[in-house]
Amino acid sequence: MPAPHLVPAHRHNHPLSRVEIDAVLHALDPAELRSAIVRRVGARSFLTEDVLGRLALRLDRHAVYSNTSSALVHLGGRSAGIGLWLAEATRRPVIAVDPEQLALELAMQACGAFDLEHFPSFQLAAFDATKLPTACAYAVVSMEALYLAQYVDDALEEAHRVLDDGGLLLFDAYVADADSCASGWVHALQKAGFDLIDIDDQTEHWRSVTRQQHLARLEYAGYLTERLGQRRATQELAASRSMLAVLSTTRRIELVARRRHTRFARGSQRLVVRTPLMTLTLR
Repeated sequence: MPAPHLVPAHRHNHPLSRVEIDAVLHALDPAELRSAIVRRVGARSFLTEDVLGRLALRLDRHAVYSNTSSALVHLGGRSAGIGLWLAEATRRPVIAVDPEQLALELAMQACGAFDLEHFPSFQLAAFDATKLPTACAYAVVSMEALYLAQYVDDALEEAHRVLDDGGLLLFDAYVADADSCASGWVHALQKAGFDLIDIDDQTEHWRSVTRQQHLARLEYAGYLTERLGQRRATQELAASRSMLAVLSTTRRIELVARRRHTRFARGSQRLVVRTPLMTLTLR
């Protein structure tokens, strides 16, 4: 909840200034989502410094054994700040891939906020057909994007193609509460030619932070309306209600897998993973 000194005393007696409104809205998010690093990355959903730190540590360790000319491929232009931050941390080139032109334009605009040794490349392409060279990447990272692919098996096979032997695939996903082992994703990874290294279940922390985040938005709906306008605020508040409705039945996980040299023969049945979560989150 916002600190008391950030809430204007005469909220209903005079129009709030933009500075006053922004101060209140900035303080709505839980502390984990207000750190300088998380704000800099500009993630659109759940992300903390701990999550970023673990990603960077894994990539840094793996980069020591990888081809020095290989790139980091980041799937999801709207969350490109994550890939740019990881590229800054690892001093490796990054390629941002997204099927939407607007997402890539946002990614390009974000570049100036990062100290990059190599200027990023931007590829307008689907996750299951990136048009990238074979074995061009030492790692593929996707936060907030890969789990939304229409055909998961195709997207995973494409990640397998662009990775070096032994390359890492790191991504997040949402599964039913009863599926703590993420069995559908494990099967899809094995089928595409990956060995699962780790499943990081972040559900408890994700639920706690997300619940605080969206309850605060509903309580301070008036500020959102004054800042965003009635139409957009209504959409944002509806998204918050939807998120709160699915928290108790959904788990958030991060998966880490390593590319095998060979993979199983592709079956005829496509695996489609669907998620009940809203794709729009508030930040």
